[in-house]
Amino acid sequence: MKFAEIGKQVQEQRSLEYWKSLEARLPKETLERILNAVVLLQQKVDSGKLAEKVAVAYRKLLIKLGVLVHGELDNVNVVTAELAKPERKGRLHHFIAAYNYYREANDIKEKLDVRRDKRRPLPVLTPESTLQASLVIPTQLRWRCYFRLLYECGPRPCEPFQMRKQDINFDRQLVRIGSEKRSGACLQRELPISPLLTEQLRTYTAQKNPEDYVFTKPYVPNKPMDYHDCQHVMNQIKKQLSAAGYNIRGLCLYVYRHAFATRLYNATKDLALVSRSLGHRNLETTMIYIHLHPDQPRRFDVESCAIQDKEAISRYLAEGWELALQTTETVYFKRPRWIP
Repeated sequence: MKFAEIGKQVQEQRSLEYWKSLEARLPKETLERILNAVVLLQQKVDSGKLAEKVAVAYRKLLIKLGVLVHGELDNVNVVTAELAKPERKGRLHHFIAAYNYYREANDIKEKLDVRRDKRRPLPVLTPESTLQASLVIPTQLRWRCYFRLLYECGPRPCEPFQMRKQDINFDRQLVRIGSEKRSGACLQRELPISPLLTEQLRTYTAQKNPEDYVFTKPYVPNKPMDYHDCQHVMNQIKKQLSAAGYNIRGLCLYVYRHAFATRLYNATKDLALVSRSLGHRNLETTMIYIHLHPDQPRRFDVESCAIQDKEAISRYLAEGWELALQTTETVYFKRPRWIP
């Protein structure tokens, strides 16, 4: 029997056991109404209006929410009180979206009254020592390769899933990165890798064909890994780092991308190079990934003015200011600062 068939049987058995365990935790009527929402989610998936992974996540959130409110999902006030708790803040918008599908499927007219803080969270960059320590914690070679690739090249966490062995140039120590994302195709680029990562990838992919995926599931060799697999390993890494006394504030899969952009900018001061390395189409997106440390002295004075203010632009250029960045509304100028 093939590994794929065994994996499918195990998954079906686990699913059956999971639903049986829910019968002891939730009332039968609540389960039936959750199933109505699951049917609606599947219809959205079939019509192309919702991704399958998102539908699965919403289903899990509805079940979790049902357990938290002890089966009172039809009581909007109880659900609102539960979602208003501080510990729900991290995934609040996901809970709200999932519950809105539940309301639609079960014809509940009353709406949730949960106020969300829509301000963008302040960026937090995990210390470099923590990131470097996280690279040696995984015991499996594939996870060491994956996390070192995130650290050295700064791809989106999902981009390595589409990498094939032919995308790795072992002689020149280069990797080709680029994949499809929901907003469209992102830019393809070639990035250098260290000799250590080159040898790790060479050893890990020794038995793979050029067309095979580099990072695959352990029991389904032809299927690439997904985000949930990596998140599970990331959680284990965070636990070990926290137990060892490291500062894990802000540590997640995407922080490696932020750290890569910050290191590259500090080394080159070339914003266009950082943008191309990250696969961005505009510089405004790149600016989100660059973190400035307060203890670093500023080497430039910065001024800005509206792009329509031609007099101010001419004055800055005449005073020796250099054009640093131009957006759709603002022009930024810089001038070297003397640092004693």
